Order: sequence, then C-alpha cells, then structure tokens
Amino acid sequence: KLHFPKKFRYKMIMKTTRDNARTPMQWTKDGGFTEGTPWLKMNANKETINVEDEIAYEGSIYHHYHKLIQIRKTSDALINGLFKPLYMKNDLFIFERATENESMITISNMSKKSIKLPYEIDGEIVLSNVERDDMKSIEKLLPYESILVKRVGV
Repeated sequence: KLHFPKKFRYKMIMKTTRDNARTPMQWTKDGGFTEGTPWLKMNANKETINVEDEIAYEGSIYHHYHKLIQIRKTSDALINGLFKPLYMKNDLFIFERATENESMITISNMSKKSIKLPYEIDGEIVLSNVERDDMKSIEKLLPYESILVKRVGV
C-alpha cells in the first residue's frame, strides 16, 4: 500500500483504468450485449454502429475484411511472398508481397487528403475500399483509400 487517501486512490483508478476507454460489444441496435444491465455503459452510437448492421450492409468493414481474409487464404504471394516496400512518403504507402508467379501490391493513402500516385501501377484490382474499375484510371488516391492489386507472371 502507498497509504494514499481513499478519495485520491479512487480518482487515480478512474483516470488510469482501461474501463473508461471501453464499452460492451454492440451486437444490435439495442446493444444485445446482455439481457441484464451491463456494468459498463453502452456507447451512445449503438443504433448506428453495431454488428447487426455491419453484417446486413454488403459495403461494410465487416464484409471488406471477410473478402480480404478469403484473398489472403488463396494468394501464394500473400502467404509465402517476400515483402518489399516500394514507396513510403507523405502518408502514402505502397508495398509488395511477391513470389515467382504472383505479386500483390498494397497501395494505401493514410491521410485525409487525396494523394497523387508517384508512378503508374499496372495489374488487376482485387480489392478496394472505393469503387474502382481499373488501375489505368487512377491518378490520385482518395482520403483513406486502399487498393490491393494483383500481378500474375511477374
């Protein structure tokens, strides 16, 4: 014991505990965490951010990750490929995972501004968090845009 007064100990605990940074998982618009009263407060955004809505919306982060996991399971480059950073400046990150037969290039804009691509990247768009037809039409990445590009026969 450090012999701090009880009131001071309580204030220290409330400032340093992780419980103040967490809320129960929001499964449904009602919360869905429990039928009882959770000991941690539910987040006020539970009606707009919850698992039930994520699963129902095809364009959600849930479905994006599901697709990404499926691609990861079937791509030799993502499983066994060597990692090579291609470009990392001004919140734009481009890196490659490649084997002899396949290359997967990840292009990510990590800023709230559009960023011009430093050079042309060819290949097939496998996954994107923004609707894109092909790499040839891309001059700039939108804020927080990320694209996975596949090149075969590298």
